[in-house]
Amino acid sequence: MKKKKSKQGFIQDKEENKGLIKIVAFRIYEALIKMEFFQNWPYIIIFIATSLLFYLGYIHRWIADDGFISLRVVKHILLGYGPLYNIDERVEVYSHPLWIFILSLFSFITGSIEKTAVWLGFLFSSFGLFFGGLGGLRILEDEQRRLLKSKNISKHPYLPLGVLVISVLPPYWDFSTSGLETSLSFFWSGSLFYLSSLYDKPKILSIIPIWISLGPLIRPDFGIIWLESLLLTIILYKNLGSKKILKVIFLSSFLPLLHQIFRMGYFASFLPNSAFAKEGFRLNITQGVTYLLDIIMPYGLYIPILSFFFSLLNLKHERKTNLLLLYSFLIFGLSHILYITLMGGDFMHGRFLLPGFFLLFISAGVVPIRKSPFPILVITTIIIWSFTICSFRLKTPYEPKKGGIVNERKYYIAGSISKTPVEVSNYQYTMFYQAGLNANKEAMKLKEDEILFLYHANLGITGFVAGPKVHYFDWIGIADPIAARFILEKRGRPGHEKKLSVEWVLARIKYNLLHPKGAIKASPIFILHDTKYDLNKTIINDPKVTYAKEALECGLKDYLDGIQERLTSERFFKNIIIAWKYRNLRIPFDPKKAKQKFCGKSS
Repeated sequence: MKKKKSKQGFIQDKEENKGLIKIVAFRIYEALIKMEFFQNWPYIIIFIATSLLFYLGYIHRWIADDGFISLRVVKHILLGYGPLYNIDERVEVYSHPLWIFILSLFSFITGSIEKTAVWLGFLFSSFGLFFGGLGGLRILEDEQRRLLKSKNISKHPYLPLGVLVISVLPPYWDFSTSGLETSLSFFWSGSLFYLSSLYDKPKILSIIPIWISLGPLIRPDFGIIWLESLLLTIILYKNLGSKKILKVIFLSSFLPLLHQIFRMGYFASFLPNSAFAKEGFRLNITQGVTYLLDIIMPYGLYIPILSFFFSLLNLKHERKTNLLLLYSFLIFGLSHILYITLMGGDFMHGRFLLPGFFLLFISAGVVPIRKSPFPILVITTIIIWSFTICSFRLKTPYEPKKGGIVNERKYYIAGSISKTPVEVSNYQYTMFYQAGLNANKEAMKLKEDEILFLYHANLGITGFVAGPKVHYFDWIGIADPIAARFILEKRGRPGHEKKLSVEWVLARIKYNLLHPKGAIKASPIFILHDTKYDLNKTIINDPKVTYAKEALECGLKDYLDGIQERLTSERFFKNIIIAWKYRNLRIPFDPKKAKQKFCGKSS
């Protein structure tokens, strides 16, 4: 019969096991640092991650339907119409003016909007990840020097594993292109992290504030990161005196303020039209949590997140400034993730959360090498997880999951003639392309200064193919100044909760025919889906159309004048007042209720 071990015996065995683990970990650690190439391992990891993201982004290259919305605006800029979606009215359909500007500039040079958007996406994503990885190493450089002097380690006791995590996540592959501004957000975030790591260089003081100021021009929700970055910069340079602090504030605020004035004067709007259409500042927590879990759970993203958070405990002996920078960017990422979650997220799998996770991983994902088992465990876990995720990517079906979240790329690939649809012609067999093509053919029959009206679903591909002589009414109101202001009565699929009814479309056309403004004239030709109508010959007796038209004439004439009249200096300054006056404008969806609201209940 075996004798039972005493409690003291168990404790002794446990202590021996712990000692054995420490010895094994130390031997692995010792073997690593003795390797010749270990000195360059951090840079090798950054190179591998950057190359991996570039390659996987390349084989997953595409342009989304939403990407073609921006591309239509760029096309109109190059044709001389200005940053407009419909050339007969000034509506800020996009929310990323810096991306529009960069894309327009390079498309003018290359002559191809679609290919330019894709190649800029590759470059911005790759360099963003590259600079993000370098930033983490640079921030901890002082600690490296200290360890070198004390001869505790040969060189580079840190591994930037966060960049590896980013490079193997499928949503980063998909949105490194797509025609959207997401890739630019990676470049801005990674470069900001790197520039902040150079805070001790005197010349950087003038560059960082200007770079910070670009954030809100990439996306309005980056205003959170902009404000936090400004506060961090003030803390870093607080000893330089009040004059230089005021200079930092001015340089950080000048471009966002300048564009806000331009937006109000040019578009007669306080916010981008898409912000009103999507109710970008209205809480939708349940949907947001669903959206957050939709990216965390399929990839087991909690594994690298928890690993990195625990590894941060090993940085407790670093310089305070180093820790301040790392923790600040970690907070930047978490705060952006929180904001997106509170606002309800998006319908595209992962897209809006990618910038926040990007900041989180490049800041928290710098793992220190120490003579203890835990860092070795973290490194092993991250490497195994990365290989697993990269090998078995998420297979999301297109059928909308809970909350209407979908794999957008997979849906459009299914309808394309190419596995990498970059040019709009790759979508030639979709109903979106054909609707735009039919409208374009009808528009070519009109006079040079006339425009026809099209009412159809999905304004990206259709609008890009239709051309400038077609005024596009999209169902969800992203490009429509009236539908974007509808009162949101019920939550649904993010970005698709408002519906522009045909009655409102006919009312808008009748209003434009009766109130011609600008150089572009409204034509009575109206295409509803695939059916053409001549409104001069078609009798419409629907009272809802009359109610809607009267509502436009009673309470919204100033607003419509602001976006339709020819732009002069006088009109520009009037529009600033209109933008502020109508900043909270909301229109009842029911035309009769809208008439009562704007024309008086007695009517």
